[in-house]
Amino acid sequence: MAQRSQLYDFGSATKNYEEYGTATPPLIPFKDISIPTALFSGFLDNLAPIPEVNWIADEMGDMIVFNKQWDIDHFSFILGNDMSFFSVDAVNLLKQYNNMPEV
Repeated sequence: MAQRSQLYDFGSATKNYEEYGTATPPLIPFKDISIPTALFSGFLDNLAPIPEVNWIADEMGDMIVFNKQWDIDHFSFILGNDMSFFSVDAVNLLKQYNNMPEV
């Protein structure tokens, strides 16, 4: 698991200090996020491994309204041959939380 889930690191202590007031970027305040959040992840994803996604889910607690993993990697979410997960799960979540009109 990552040692830090932090805001963007500008690469220099000076620039980070200008942006954040500290030499290192502050941690992402997952526990302070207060909007319904859905997590989509893949078992083959090396950029967002399942243990890290589950850690975020634990940090956010009741704000996680959906957390599901598929047998795909990170890029399959935009370049995958089978996007059925999106047309079912994501669209249903959008309808539930955004009151989308029927098309």
